[in-house]
Amino acid sequence: MLKLASLDTTQEVEDLFQMCMQLDGDGNGQISLDEFLHYFEHLEESDLTEYEKMRAEEELFENIWPEWIIKDQKIDAAKKVIERMYEALRRTLNISAETAFETYENSRDKGQVTVENFKKVISVFFNEARLTPEEVDFVIRMTPRTVD
Repeated sequence: MLKLASLDTTQEVEDLFQMCMQLDGDGNGQISLDEFLHYFEHLEESDLTEYEKMRAEEELFENIWPEWIIKDQKIDAAKKVIERMYEALRRTLNISAETAFETYENSRDKGQVTVENFKKVISVFFNEARLTPEEVDFVIRMTPRTVD
């Protein structure tokens, strides 16, 4: 949380904590891709006013995206790739992204996969998204690397 707060010092830590709690649907302290995508899906289906939707998206824009995506103005590209990946899983396999990645996760580091296995997951489970090699690299770059 403190790392997130350090990215935008105009936000109060408590406000960031509350926002993350909203995104963390299962309350496990981590925001999965499914929870993140579910948040956007929920916005579309809810009775929120257009202003509330815009404000919620602005908060995500300011607080969630890696700094380089904002700097390089790649948010729209990132959203489109993520939406295609989400739709590919939903249409073809009807499984969560979390389940797809669990297939290849490093057993000693729960929730983490190697870059090689990350690419396997993309090619096997997200094939219907028809990502170009450049888009796969883009997704990998968006993903925090903790395992080599």
